Amino acid sequence: MARARAAVLIAVVVAVMPVGRSAAAPLGAPSSRRGHHAVCGPVPARFARCHSHVVDNGGGVAVAAILPGGLSPATIKSAYSFPSDLGAGTGKTVAIVDAFDDPTAENDLGVFDQTYGLPACTTANGCFTKVDQTGGTRYPRANSGWALEISLDVQWAHAIAPGAKILLVEATTNFFSDLFTAEDYAKSHAQYVSNSWTGPESSFETIFDSHFAQSGVSFFVAAGDTGLPAEYPSASPNVISVGGTTLHFDGGGHFVSETGWSGGGGGCSLYETAASPQSGFPEYGQAGCGGKRATPDVSLDADPASGVAVYDSTPDQGQSGWFIVGGTSASSPMWAARAADTGGTVDAGYVYANSIAFRDITTGNNGAPCLVGYDLCTGRGSWTASSSTSFTTNWTSTENPRVLQSAAYLNMTPEQLQKGGVQLIAFFMALVPPPGPTPLIPPPSNTGTVSYTTNWAPSEIPALHGVMAQYSLSAEQAQKLGVLLVSFLLALGGH
Repeated sequence: MARARAAVLIAVVVAVMPVGRSAAAPLGAPSSRRGHHAVCGPVPARFARCHSHVVDNGGGVAVAAILPGGLSPATIKSAYSFPSDLGAGTGKTVAIVDAFDDPTAENDLGVFDQTYGLPACTTANGCFTKVDQTGGTRYPRANSGWALEISLDVQWAHAIAPGAKILLVEATTNFFSDLFTAEDYAKSHAQYVSNSWTGPESSFETIFDSHFAQSGVSFFVAAGDTGLPAEYPSASPNVISVGGTTLHFDGGGHFVSETGWSGGGGGCSLYETAASPQSGFPEYGQAGCGGKRATPDVSLDADPASGVAVYDSTPDQGQSGWFIVGGTSASSPMWAARAADTGGTVDAGYVYANSIAFRDITTGNNGAPCLVGYDLCTGRGSWTASSSTSFTTNWTSTENPRVLQSAAYLNMTPEQLQKGGVQLIAFFMALVPPPGPTPLIPPPSNTGTVSYTTNWAPSEIPALHGVMAQYSLSAEQAQKLGVLLVSFLLALGGH
């Protein structure tokens, strides 16, 4: 009888805790593999093209709708266990460098934010800034293809780092020299810079690498959308090259798996030498680049078949509204924004020093096979918190099984389990206050020190600090105690 009551109690408490899977917004992903095409067409030497791919009607005409049909921010964050805190990225700036003008960029971002419940990001509130390539307001001429690219970049950078400021820097043209000028401005005014464009490599490209170097600034570049070979500036050792994957969902919209996208860019550079963190990485050798720069470093969702929702009111092929868009143009700004969530510099040293929990992508081929470990298909894989138990700084091997087993039974990520455990303790404290002093809740200025999980929302911080204060525990100890309590109750209930 006691076992049955325990099982019911844990089920009820976990059901009301705000830490499990949130109700998924309608995925709206393409119901079948319709066609898609590159937003930016082929370009001559010394020019760059963007890497957005828009879902079309199978005949080359982009499909726009009144309501969003691509993956939502909530779905992407759930698939990767990205922070859901609407303040993620606060205090940081993500710069988007693109060519030509998107005259409706701010308006379209507003529609996107309202649709998905994101904080407003406007010129008026200081969140959004648009400048020309030298920081002025003499914007270049509009281009419908690049406008869709810009909408994708701006909206999804804000979706992943809703607390960060967005700086849009528009180059006069897609000529490399204009884009490098825009890059120079961006790196002087932001901590994270995303570039969704590349061109073919050239024997003199190394002289341009300095445009992607600035102390304390993280640079991200789309790896391309036609598979191998490597392209520039993705091949620069100063940037994080971002490849592409495909997300797979079941009939209920639940994430199932991730595979390499056939169009994701990659390959060995012909001219660039690998940065020492990459060449010294134990798995670098299996890429077969012989000391040359290998791309991509990392990956994220990019296949138009699992494309994201983008709103663009600047007509493209006569269409405007909600588009479904993919390409490594999607993965690059999302990586830049996810880096902004950390608040640190994400460079080659960070990526190859096991500072990130990666989901290794072992299925797929972009001209190179996806392997166990590093490869030219998806690099080290996608950034996710759900592939390891690294949410606290000291989980021993004997404690890890409790995290994994309890999380699996409750259909939670390890991070959600830790947070759920703390909420469970707080729940019991509210029912039967333990003897001792009243829990002390520190002021908001102190909540930033809680870094044991990647996403403690402000509303959850009081529960954590209340448990810490009542039982004289560190934040890490409070989370561990919560996991042990959940595991204990599950054991009592026969699970």
